[in-house]
Amino acid sequence: MNANIIGLSILLLSVGLVIGKMIRLKFKIFSTFFLPSSIIAGFIFLFLGNEVLGRIFGQFDALSHLEYGLFSKGIMEVFSSLPGLLISVIFASLFIGKKIPKFKEIWIVAGPQVSYGQTVAWGQYVLGTFIALVFLVPVLGASPLTGALIEISFVGGHGT
Repeated sequence: MNANIIGLSILLLSVGLVIGKMIRLKFKIFSTFFLPSSIIAGFIFLFLGNEVLGRIFGQFDALSHLEYGLFSKGIMEVFSSLPGLLISVIFASLFIGKKIPKFKEIWIVAGPQVSYGQTVAWGQYVLGTFIALVFLVPVLGASPLTGALIEISFVGGHGT
């Protein structure tokens, strides 16, 4: 990746968002279902990228150089690295313009959810570890690390 590829990728994403916005404004059905411009642009890019056009073009020898669809390998690398970086921007901007309440007020509002979340998370660890130690490891010969799979799959970051 170099600066030109990164800049071109961001420019393509910007143009895609503008096209998504134009489509959203032109066809009211997207507004009716509250479908954001980014989702519309994402579907367009999905079609133009390696998942649809790339698979179609990849089947033909004469078009095999288009295995990434209408995008180059470098652009696809930038596209694939951006979500991990931009998730920080999303979370960093959540509280912009909000007054931070006192700790006691935070605990009164969020305390039950924190308690519930910890109970569920630890419950998943304990249940998974118990099943792994009692059944999966001795009977099936699985790795002891399989005990953490439940928690990792549900609470541990499936979104990112």
